Amino acid sequence: MGRGFRRLFIAAILVAAVCFAPGAILRWRIGQSVAGRMPQLIGPARSYSVGVSGGLFEIIHGRIDKVDIRGSGVNLSNGVEVDRLDVGLRGVRFKPDRTVTDIRSAEFSAWVTEKNLNDFFASSRPDMPGAKITLDDGKLSLSASPRIFATRTPISLEGTLRIVDGKKLILVLNRLRARGIRIPGFMRRRIMHDINPVLDTQKMGIGARLNSVDISDGAIRVTGTADVK
Repeated sequence: MGRGFRRLFIAAILVAAVCFAPGAILRWRIGQSVAGRMPQLIGPARSYSVGVSGGLFEIIHGRIDKVDIRGSGVNLSNGVEVDRLDVGLRGVRFKPDRTVTDIRSAEFSAWVTEKNLNDFFASSRPDMPGAKITLDDGKLSLSASPRIFATRTPISLEGTLRIVDGKKLILVLNRLRARGIRIPGFMRRRIMHDINPVLDTQKMGIGARLNSVDISDGAIRVTGTADVK
């Protein structure tokens, strides 16, 4: 009885291997194909990884349940590097020639770290050497020494992030201080103009719309949906 059970168990494993291995290989090949397209669709990155979920029968008939994409060090066209970008596609339909005909929904989460923002600010604003951005407890802080009336003046500002029109992430100034000088209104407007938008989803290449924003653990995390049409 024990020997017969072992033989039956071994047979079941072999049958499962034969039945499911082709599906695993097919899912892997689809994932590799999708990952290869990401640099053109979204932007170059340190790496992209893709997980595909769905049965062999469904995939053969042009249906994929889930496609989960993760990008690390994704470089957007505006020069900002996204430390991590997760994109989840649901209900993917495609033709035999691999043309995608429908995607039921697409969601994403993106993380931009202090280092990402400081590197971007250093390259985009060489006129503000030594500027530093800090992310902590729901707030974004910036210390810099811009030139005001031909003199470099140390300033510090603190603000929160707000989503505008579901497409842009802007910094709203809550506090602005300068050493020994009153900050005129035009300087406040100039600073806001130079910093904003912190993130523009139109530069992400996926028709993104923002749903939420959070600052914690030294990073900005934004979530949203992509226009799958």
